[in-house]
Amino acid sequence: ILDKDNLDFTTNPEDLGNIIQKIEAELFGLFE
Repeated sequence: ILDKDNLDFTTNPEDLGNIIQKIEAELFGLFE
């Protein structure tokens, strides 16, 4: 569960990249 209130994309754009990486890692994990 991601708490979007704790993420500020305007000051921490890398947070968005981290979320994308986590989602991709989970998706690829399902297909292993």
